[in-house]
Amino acid sequence: MQQSLKKAIAILTAAALVFVLAACGGSSGSGGSSGNGGGSSPSASQGGQGGGSSGGEKIVLRLGHWLTEEAPQGKQYNDFARIVNEKSNGRIEVQVFPNGQLGNQRDLIEGVIAGTVDMTKADDAYLTTYIPAYGIFSLPFMFDGYDHLGKVLDSEIAQELDKQLEEKTGLVSLGWSFGGFRYFTLKKAITEPNLQGMKIRVPESEVYIETIKLLNGNPVPMPWGEVYTGLETGVVEGMESAPSDIYLQKFFEVTGHLLATNHIQASATTVISKKKWDSLSAEDQQLILEAMREAIEIERQETAQANEDAVKAMTDAGAQVHEVSDKQAFINTVKPLWDKVAQNTNGQAIIDKIQSMK
Repeated sequence: MQQSLKKAIAILTAAALVFVLAACGGSSGSGGSSGNGGGSSPSASQGGQGGGSSGGEKIVLRLGHWLTEEAPQGKQYNDFARIVNEKSNGRIEVQVFPNGQLGNQRDLIEGVIAGTVDMTKADDAYLTTYIPAYGIFSLPFMFDGYDHLGKVLDSEIAQELDKQLEEKTGLVSLGWSFGGFRYFTLKKAITEPNLQGMKIRVPESEVYIETIKLLNGNPVPMPWGEVYTGLETGVVEGMESAPSDIYLQKFFEVTGHLLATNHIQASATTVISKKKWDSLSAEDQQLILEAMREAIEIERQETAQANEDAVKAMTDAGAQVHEVSDKQAFINTVKPLWDKVAQNTNGQAIIDKIQSMK
């Protein structure tokens, strides 16, 4: 009897040990594959161990941007939040703060670096502050259209620049969206490559500033949230952006004229701090990458139509749309900037590669 009891205890002890070991092994959080479904976003294990837990604990990510929720990239972030929620069964919540609620672009990007904001939109033009070669994406007439742009944003060109950005700033790029090719909206009708000294609002980007100078304009760097008031009070006499943004922000109501140049495209990535990224498990990193890619694909499909619809809506509302008198004349006027940026960034090879991908 005593011997049978000892045998039973031994069996129970061994079974308990197996259970404990299995439980420990199952919570290591080291699984997950790399692969990002295309694009320039990082793999799920890039830059860290993916050491966070993908168990039952709630994760909240705060994402700020300065666009309206109706803008293509504004919709992208609502789609992203929805997809993340669905894929995680509500365990990961992305809280989206549009319309500059958490600050302008500079505030938000610096906030991500400092850890006060988790994620934000980052325009290629602004990222030249850290990696000047991003300015090549903003060069006027660099891209032939959306197909050409998409190939480049999903290529090793963007991947290499994103890698440099992460190494220098700790900002991890999660994938690039379109935004749209840009029009001018002005207080008088212009069709020639001559802005006649008009004061034109530009982003904080050397490429935009130099583009306006070459077109005989007076560039005025100004945060997005100040543009409407700037136009209304005459601090600036025009600005340029994707038509959908010009429409949704009602800038055309103040200016009255649109110039259909399609001179610069307005691509943007979404960034998260490396510290925050590394706190997530490999599985959650992969989930976020997949959700972002799905949201980007929706944005890319809708952007061209959204901008066409915006032009029509502004025309219906009384704005005058002017076609350029000679597109090649515009290209020739700003083309010297290509050589200048190539020299300043050692970027001629990047320019040549982009042009070879048409």
